[in-house]
Amino acid sequence: MNLKGVQLTWLGHATFRIDTPGGRTIIIDPWIMNNPACPPFEKKLKHVDVLLCTHGHGDHIGDAVEVIKEHNPQVVGMPELCGWLEKKGAKQTLIMNKGGTQKVGDIKVTMVHADHSCGIQDGDQLIYGGEACGYVVEFENGVKIYHAGDTNVFGDMAIIRELYAPEIVMLPIGDHFTMGPREAAYACNLLKPKTAIPMHFGTFPVLTGTPSDFQKLVPGVEVVTMPVDDYLYSMLPKRDEVLAEMEEYASKHSIPIVGPAVAPGLYQLALMINAKTVFELGSAIGYSTIWWARAVGKEGRVVYTDGDSKNAERARGYFERAGVADRITLHTGDALEVLSEQKEQFDIIFNDVDKEDYPRVLRLVSPRLRKGGLFITDNVLWSGRVAQKNPKQPQTKAILEFNRLLYDSGDFFTTILPIRDGVAVALKK
Repeated sequence: MNLKGVQLTWLGHATFRIDTPGGRTIIIDPWIMNNPACPPFEKKLKHVDVLLCTHGHGDHIGDAVEVIKEHNPQVVGMPELCGWLEKKGAKQTLIMNKGGTQKVGDIKVTMVHADHSCGIQDGDQLIYGGEACGYVVEFENGVKIYHAGDTNVFGDMAIIRELYAPEIVMLPIGDHFTMGPREAAYACNLLKPKTAIPMHFGTFPVLTGTPSDFQKLVPGVEVVTMPVDDYLYSMLPKRDEVLAEMEEYASKHSIPIVGPAVAPGLYQLALMINAKTVFELGSAIGYSTIWWARAVGKEGRVVYTDGDSKNAERARGYFERAGVADRITLHTGDALEVLSEQKEQFDIIFNDVDKEDYPRVLRLVSPRLRKGGLFITDNVLWSGRVAQKNPKQPQTKAILEFNRLLYDSGDFFTTILPIRDGVAVALKK
């Protein structure tokens, strides 16, 4: 799949984030913060320029109002759906209807048919939201994608192929409420794409269609799946009650944590070097802090830092319940300032602060880390944005600068582990 600089990220269910070569961020069907299939590290949106809404069901626009209030994006959709969103605070609606095409920033959007129902649940009222639709999106580099929305297969998909010829199609395969694998395979016969991305499956038990079943039915089409990620997550051991509760709270409230795929790796690294002191830059509700505290043991010490006093108070409660409160020193305030005040050298320094501060962190770390110690940093692949050509977002630029400085540094031997969002492990020489 050659996107020519376009970054396409599946956020679970039918939600996608698109980062254009021009630096704009587009969300298709904004169900993110409350989407159980969305990875926790993706739930906090940094920037949104455009929302494309296919229809009004809650599992597609469930977080639209919150995203609109925080980011004030342009909103594309049916007149009825956009009218409802205007009442909820949308200031930049770009209404359209099926068959229409409009330029939205650096993309061209065509609204096409979808065979599905549409209603907006607003409290105890069900409001008409116009008809369901799909979108063909064309980028300045010539790449065309088709997001089918929620739909059954329909014969006019052949017209979508003839008129727009999208190379990449996102098709629902979950069955029950949309197409299943069999119908989605027939849709591929009509659309004749190079690449198909299955969506709208597995989020709820009733959505039984699977990518593997779909893939078997379309042997001539590249089907993008994540079987390795699914396998790895299926192998994770069950977490205890406190950690499981923290994962659920973080997911519900869009609080970034390292999550269950990365945290055991951090624990293992601490055991491998017999770490007894850990300084954590950016601790949030203390999920990774507990893993560090358990790794350093009863005689060890972990320094927690976070700028939010509410996070710190919640973290304190978790530490007490986890039985590690006596190993953790809490600091509320600027994590970099707290680190700059430290006179001792630590066995591990873990970096998970605001991404624009990453280059500053590197300059502070080396004098405060012992020889043979580990400097570990989360989110260094930044959902693939580090591969963008000429990125515009300041966070991406900062991470790229940080990664380059870290690899070029004579103080460290560095490896990036492609776990989840990328973890840099740097050994102090």
